[in-house]
Amino acid sequence: MNENRTTKRLVLLVVFSVIIILIVVISAPQSSKDRAPARGGGGGGESVLPTLHETPREVPAITLADGEGEEATLATFKGQVGVVNFWATWCAPCIRELPSLMRLAATMKDYNLVLIALSQDSQGAETVAPFLEKNRLSGLPVFYDPKGAAARALHVSSLPTTLLIDAKGREVGRFEGAYEWDQPHILGLLQELTESAP
Repeated sequence: MNENRTTKRLVLLVVFSVIIILIVVISAPQSSKDRAPARGGGGGGESVLPTLHETPREVPAITLADGEGEEATLATFKGQVGVVNFWATWCAPCIRELPSLMRLAATMKDYNLVLIALSQDSQGAETVAPFLEKNRLSGLPVFYDPKGAAARALHVSSLPTTLLIDAKGREVGRFEGAYEWDQPHILGLLQELTESAP
């Protein structure tokens, strides 16, 4: 009698264990494809598009300096679609991203688009110019924000961060992290933005 009870308990325990295992297996993702994609870019293959805002955001007045110390504002580029990339020479993901930005500028040269590589290096051109020359990036359109005023005004908290500015001077999207900017899907997005410019 006791042996029958023990056997029944053992069978129930096994059945209960199998049910628990089945529930866990069924509720778990079946493969890595079922998991949400990572937000980062620059890792090869297709990556997510920059986050586009549902409503364009007004951009505060910010001042940039070029390599000669001449000042400009984002309003200077009004009428053009802007790709404003916040970067620094000490930021490894930024450095990986810069060549794709150069290729983007070359590919989009006949479009109504301006690229602004906005350096956050505290020493400005003194540090950046030799770095660009050493890394064969001298064709990059670099501006400077050595005190970080533009980054603060635009709530940029990590590098690299890239803002997409429409022809009316409003922020229409942003991307935090390195990205391959000359991929077909991002070129298509930028072409759409330039074509919809007044």
